[in-house]
Amino acid sequence: MDKRLKDIQQGTLTESRLNSDFLFWLKEQGPNYLLAALLVLCVLLGWNWWDQRRRMGQDAAWTELNEATSPQALVEVAERHAQVDSIAIIANLDAADRYLEAVRIGKRFDREANAPDAAVTPELRTQYLEEADRLYAKVASGLDGKPAPETLLLASACFGRAAVAERSEEHTSELQSQF
Repeated sequence: MDKRLKDIQQGTLTESRLNSDFLFWLKEQGPNYLLAALLVLCVLLGWNWWDQRRRMGQDAAWTELNEATSPQALVEVAERHAQVDSIAIIANLDAADRYLEAVRIGKRFDREANAPDAAVTPELRTQYLEEADRLYAKVASGLDGKPAPETLLLASACFGRAAVAERSEEHTSELQSQF
């Protein structure tokens, strides 16, 4: 029984010494490690805040793109969010497509379909085709040498420019046949 009591006392002294050593280490080194842990935590929180803010900006840009209805509004969205994802490219392509569509169907996009001045005049047709070509060219020049996903957008821009050229030739042919 004496041996058991001695073992218990020895164990208690060892635990006490370990606790005392730990408390001493905690008093000496604890603030440094606590400060380091706090700094790491602050960096992580700052990174999460910054990432969340960036994502909110992206969401707002995509929402603006989805809500834009006129070519002018799309061009403004492209200018405002030029650095966000592919917003500028998609907005410019969509605006150019809308100009070209207005020429194709012969109706202005800024008027009601049954309005008396809804038809596209020859001057307006030329203006729409020039603006569409400018936007397609802007997209095409900005995508030269980009990776594969943007190559599809480059193809869209090139096909758009070809459609504008075709429409311009049709208009020229129509004018020549009238004289």
